[in-house]
Amino acid sequence: MKKIKLLALLTIMLIAVNGCKKEKEEESQKIIYLQTQQEVDEFGAKNIVNYTEGSIIIGAKSYNDDEPMNTSITNLNALSSLKSVSGKLAIYKTVNLTNLNGLNNFEEAKGEDDNFDKYTPLNISIDIDGNTGLTDISALNNLKKATTIFIGNNPNLLSLFSINPNQIYRMVIQNNDSLTDLNGLQNINTLLSVSINSNENLINLNGLNNLTNIGGQNIDDIFYINIIGNPKLENLDGLSNLTNIVVRNSSIVLDGIHIKNNAVLTDFCGLSTAINNINNYSVFQYEVLNNAYNPTLQDLLNNNCSN
Repeated sequence: MKKIKLLALLTIMLIAVNGCKKEKEEESQKIIYLQTQQEVDEFGAKNIVNYTEGSIIIGAKSYNDDEPMNTSITNLNALSSLKSVSGKLAIYKTVNLTNLNGLNNFEEAKGEDDNFDKYTPLNISIDIDGNTGLTDISALNNLKKATTIFIGNNPNLLSLFSINPNQIYRMVIQNNDSLTDLNGLQNINTLLSVSINSNENLINLNGLNNLTNIGGQNIDDIFYINIIGNPKLENLDGLSNLTNIVVRNSSIVLDGIHIKNNAVLTDFCGLSTAINNINNYSVFQYEVLNNAYNPTLQDLLNNNCSN
C-alpha cells in the first residue's frame, strides 16, 4: 500500500496535515476496534442502533503499511442493527471479507471531528481501505450522510454502492484496480470535491453523470477535482452534466482542478461547460499535464477540448 491517501489531497495545506491524521483521530475520538470475527459478533449481539461514543474500526487497526493484514473476519452479518456512528466507520486490510452484508441499515457516519464539521478536509467518515478480498460494497446502499468517503486500495472491488445522499461532501476513489467505471454514484449531484486517482482499469467516469455542482461559498469550502494516474481513462464524459464550479473568494489559492498522468486521456469535453461557468478564475489552480492531451485553460474556454 505504498500508494497512500496523500494522492487524494493535492494542495500543500492538505498534504501537510495528512500526516497528522492518525494522531488527531486518537485524541479526538473514542475508538472501538473489532479485529476478530468473535469481536464483530459480540458487538453485534448488543443490537446497538446508534453508536454515539466515537468510531468503529473493523479489521486492522489502521491502513498503515506496517499494520498486518486481518484474516479473522469473514462477515459483518451481526452488525445489521447499526444505523449510525458519531465518529467514522472504517474497514481496514481484511483478507477474507468479500462483502459488507450486515451494514445494510447503515445511514450515517459523522466523521473524526465533533460537530459534523464538513469543512475539515480530512474529516473522513467512511473509510474502506486495503481489503484484498472485498468485491462488493453494495450493502452500504442506504448511506445518506457522510463527510468524506474514502474507498481505496481494494484490488478486487468490482463496483461502488448506490449512495442516497442527504449530505455527502467529499469523495475519494483511489487504487481500486478492478473498477472500470463509477456506477453507483448516480444519485450524487453536489460535492465539495472529488478525487479519482490511480485506478488501474478505470475506463470512464460513468456514475458521476448527475453531478452538477462542485464547491461552495463558505470560506472553508475547499474545492478540488483530482483525476490522476488512471492509465486507461480516455475521456471525462462522465462529468458532462457538471455545470457549476464555485471557487471561494480567498487570498490563499487552494481550490483547483488537477488532471495528471492519465496516459490515454485525450478528451476533456466533459469539463467544458463547467470550465466556462467558473465564477472566479483568478483564485483557482488549473493543473493539466502528462496526459495524452493537455489543453490549457484557454483551450477549454475556446472549446478546444479534445485531440
